Amino acid sequence: MSNLRWHRLFGVALADFFSDLPFIVELEKDLSLRQQLLDVVVVRKAPGDIHVPLPDGLDHLADHNLITYKSLREALDDDAIEEFVGHAVNYRKQVSSTNTWLPKSALALYAVCTRFPEKLDGQVKLERIDATKPGVYHLGFGTLGIRVIVLSEIRDTPENALWGMFSGVADKVRRAARCFHLKRSDTSSVLDRLWLYYQSEGLAMPYTVEEFVAETMPEFIRKLRRELILREIPIEELLRDIPVEERLKGLPDEELLKALPMEKLLEQIPTEERLRDIPTEERLKGLAPEERLKGLSADEIQAYLAKLLQERKPDTP
Repeated sequence: MSNLRWHRLFGVALADFFSDLPFIVELEKDLSLRQQLLDVVVVRKAPGDIHVPLPDGLDHLADHNLITYKSLREALDDDAIEEFVGHAVNYRKQVSSTNTWLPKSALALYAVCTRFPEKLDGQVKLERIDATKPGVYHLGFGTLGIRVIVLSEIRDTPENALWGMFSGVADKVRRAARCFHLKRSDTSSVLDRLWLYYQSEGLAMPYTVEEFVAETMPEFIRKLRRELILREIPIEELLRDIPVEERLKGLPDEELLKALPMEKLLEQIPTEERLRDIPTEERLKGLAPEERLKGLSADEIQAYLAKLLQERKPDTP
């Protein structure tokens, strides 16, 4: 689990969060011919208000929101900030028209990190923005201000569940997991991969992967399309616990009959019912003489033969 792609996993989680909001999320955006990747870009795709609580620190979204992310074992230091600002300048050039630069007011920069950047704070003092919202800081850098969000310090509230999942603090992760709900089916791996990583790193998680998935997946499963779920389950598994009468309910008679061998069908019909509407000549067709006479006494046979002979005698004058 040491090769976990933290930045992509973080971006996928953000993409899921913004999936029903008027923004589009781009991951690892390439900014040059020599590859330089910006972790996440959240771009407004349509006008409209945001009617859901946003995680702490994301309350001043612009039209173009650039995010750099530092995971549990990465440092947000001066080099990382300078690189991020360079990416921001490059991004602004790319999205600007030939004659008009994208206004700085349309740009917001976010540096999201798991732990507090002690070294950076010693070099450029971080300013807490709101005393009621720990973990959210302002970093002045030239004319571009940067919002710094420290995930391990963020409040444990339902709107911060996304941040809590990446906080690297066992209790915060546990509490966040109870509020964290995915919106899209293609982001389900975020949950189990993140949880398994924490366990592999030795974080004393209060419950198991199975319990974690059991608590976080039902809401996600309810949002999956029915056909996507059924496609993954073998037919025999689907039918295993369904009573026979439920399986057959709603099937037309001809479909039910197709599934039964002819001898099984005939077993259900009494002999007298089978023969009732069959003409005598059809009943006897194909029977050998001895089979036709079976069941008749010798006297009955002789009497019938005498009758036949009498009927065949030529009439005498």
